[in-house]
Amino acid sequence: MSENVFGAVSLGLSAAIVWGAADFTGGYTSRRTGVYGVVIGAEFFGLLMLFPIVAITKEPVPPPSVWGFASLAGIFGGGGLALLYRALASGQMSIAAPVSALLGAAIPVALGIAFQGLPEATTVVGIALALLAILLVSYSGGDRIRFNFSTLALPLAAGASFGLFFTMLHQASQASTFWPVIITRLASILLLAAVALASRQPWAPGWAHLFPVFLVGLLDTLGNVLYVVTGQLGRLDLAAVLSSLYPASTILLAWLVLKERLSTIQTIGILVALFAILLIVI
Repeated sequence: MSENVFGAVSLGLSAAIVWGAADFTGGYTSRRTGVYGVVIGAEFFGLLMLFPIVAITKEPVPPPSVWGFASLAGIFGGGGLALLYRALASGQMSIAAPVSALLGAAIPVALGIAFQGLPEATTVVGIALALLAILLVSYSGGDRIRFNFSTLALPLAAGASFGLFFTMLHQASQASTFWPVIITRLASILLLAAVALASRQPWAPGWAHLFPVFLVGLLDTLGNVLYVVTGQLGRLDLAAVLSSLYPASTILLAWLVLKERLSTIQTIGILVALFAILLIVI
């Protein structure tokens, strides 16, 4: 295995761990304050951390094409979050989480294979198992589920948005690391602030929740940077699938911190994910 592949796998898994921790912290904080305030506040804190890094590294301002792709990534990423939260609020969590996570990873996989060709056989099997693992670890159980268009519409839209977010951010970050993440956040903040104002929802976090919101911003920003570097070292499909294993990190934290029980399906999903990673690495 080449050093680039090993580095891509390591950083992709690190992105999944960090993103999962961000989702856990953000979800927990959202129980006590407005969702839009948590997301917009976290994006804002991320910007405050990124601007000094750009100044220190002297990364040049990217060309307009990068601004275009990164802005689209921010719109799709922010829109995907809004759609996912709406789907979760509708009471179909057992459908929304796995469908959106799976489709969000499947789209970059399809595009990666279309434009870069098939990877090695073991990697193909590993990616397929990783997609299955995403579905399994995201499953939250629940009552009898009726699959119809009205039930699947929001999760599918959220998943498509996440898949396009992964793809556009990967495209924007081929020659630049930090600026694409900054541009993505600017576009996401503008979109979510407009949605919050239009729906008359609180758009700023309460003072009592600033530290956890800052922590969400730190973790989410780190996850974005790790994903960007993963894509620079490896293929789009590999970066997206590994990073999309973030639900496993969220579930494990809920098990450790909140003492929530892992279902049998989720446990199997984590084991499948570990086996998938092994196949991708060898």
